[in-house]
Amino acid sequence: MSASEDTANHYLSLLLPALKRFRDKVIIRPFLGGTPPRWGEVTFTQWDLQLATARLHWLKILAGLGLQQTDVVGLWLTGKQHTDLLNISSVSAAGYVPQLFSPVFPPDMTRALLALSGARALIYDAHALLDVPASSSIPTVAALDADVLDALAGEPKQGLEEADLPEVSGRQTAVIFHSSGTTCGMPKLIPTSHILMRVFMTHKFPDCLLDGPHDVSSNVFNSLGSLAHVGTFQAFHGAAAHGCTTVQASSMAMGSTELLHMVRATGLNRLVQYGTFVAAHIRSAMAEQEVADVLRGMRQVLYTGVALGAEEERWAGENGVKLSAMYGTSETGPLLISKDGPYPLRPCKGAQPVFVPHTASSLSSPGPSSLSLGPSSDILTAPAPSSPHSSALGSPPFSPGPSSTQAIRPALYEIVVSPAAPDAPPSTLFSTDGWWHTQDLFAIAPDTNTEDGTPDGINACVADVSVNDRRGWVYKGRAGDWIKTVTGFVDTRAIEDAVRNACADIVGDALVVGNGRAHPVLLVEALPTAPVDRASDRALGTRDTSVSSPCQMCGHLAEEVVRRLAPFNRTLFPYERIADVRWVLVLPPGALVRNREKGNVRRDACEEAFRAEIDGMFEER
Repeated sequence: MSASEDTANHYLSLLLPALKRFRDKVIIRPFLGGTPPRWGEVTFTQWDLQLATARLHWLKILAGLGLQQTDVVGLWLTGKQHTDLLNISSVSAAGYVPQLFSPVFPPDMTRALLALSGARALIYDAHALLDVPASSSIPTVAALDADVLDALAGEPKQGLEEADLPEVSGRQTAVIFHSSGTTCGMPKLIPTSHILMRVFMTHKFPDCLLDGPHDVSSNVFNSLGSLAHVGTFQAFHGAAAHGCTTVQASSMAMGSTELLHMVRATGLNRLVQYGTFVAAHIRSAMAEQEVADVLRGMRQVLYTGVALGAEEERWAGENGVKLSAMYGTSETGPLLISKDGPYPLRPCKGAQPVFVPHTASSLSSPGPSSLSLGPSSDILTAPAPSSPHSSALGSPPFSPGPSSTQAIRPALYEIVVSPAAPDAPPSTLFSTDGWWHTQDLFAIAPDTNTEDGTPDGINACVADVSVNDRRGWVYKGRAGDWIKTVTGFVDTRAIEDAVRNACADIVGDALVVGNGRAHPVLLVEALPTAPVDRASDRALGTRDTSVSSPCQMCGHLAEEVVRRLAPFNRTLFPYERIADVRWVLVLPPGALVRNREKGNVRRDACEEAFRAEIDGMFEER
């Protein structure tokens, strides 16, 4: 054993004391289905014994296949069974490195990723993934299910002890996840270290999700999504380490009806979901008093991944919903958290984000190595920020005031992470400049707590922005959300949010594209109920080359969008404005290309999908 290796470095060493301390409490409520939905119960003691049982099983099986400790073992699971968590954790407790896959991974991609990680064996759900053995180039073994675990019960007679865990270093890989998007058709490997997991469980989880006067172990959370995905996997272990209960949702898109049943049946008191689904609950609450009462009664409603709209934010604030926004990445876990509302965002405990100025050159080339920090990287100076005008995650919505007649640019900063940070990704993900780049942009939140009530900090220089800075931040979108047209830079997120806010009754979603072109182009998904130009011979969303302009489709809707954007356009430079129907492409509901898991619209993929229509707009010029 190296001097840096110890069983105490293993992330599960933080869970074991809780398994003994909270013996008779419920650690997880598995989803059992049914109408109305039902949930089972597994206590901390039962989990402890099953974890120890599963560890012994995998030690025997994997050693019999010739595997050595620290070898990578693939786990191809549905993420729908609570035993998936037990399989993953017990493989880790046995000294191996789990690499996680869900059913959305095609066989060819899974084989390639297993080869990339050097995996030596593959554990799979034999009930749901019947074809895995035939398609695998490495040994396969069926995962433990509840029936098999029951059959193995009785050995061992006691739960897991720290001495049973392998000796690891803090930076050693604990689990391998994958990115939800692809680069050149392949997801990235995301190795997660033991120290990152430990920082999450010890510092980040309590700061983001255990705030308030309540007894810590009385908190009851829902699962964010798949139990075999990075978000729920980390959150479950964070909750369990503090004696809290996790209730398994039927899916990450849990609707308001299931939410009501979950509250009644399990005592759920902290809701955690992606912003898309929290927004749906808020819209339900606007019409249903019972949903409104449930949201008001939550100790916390935390959303992440996708921003809430201005209307949802406003309703939640006016109706006493305790909203929190969390910004994080799959590679680092949470980095920023808001409390007492969706903004401003501040670094959460245990996180060490560094905010570096995002320059014009980096906007035009937002690659992973686009920024570099000089010798004074911890003391940065930039122009003062303006009042932000987008309603992205953790950002106040646009509200044009009497003087909003000219464009004002906020000073933008990108979050980067040092390799020395405890929540740093592995060195393989770092850029050549020595930093890991999130490619997410932020502006400093104006201080509205001055004596006269006016925003402070607008005309002052911003200095001393450092790793420990606690000032507030507002999210301004991905680096890719700023496109460079022939004339200048365009804040696509601000335009998209303005369309969503002004056209919520006729437009389902909006996207601005046009990088490198003469003018930005607005793509809008018409709502099914939106009024359209029935006089046009062109059907919504078809590609009829006999019509001279793609923008003639549903001309009435395009005209209405442009009309409603007029007040917002007055705050923009002329080259940024969507002020003519020639630059509006109306699409049917669901036409925009979206991320498979979170539902985020993929800008580059949309621009490619509608390239012919967009090219046509500029050919007519």
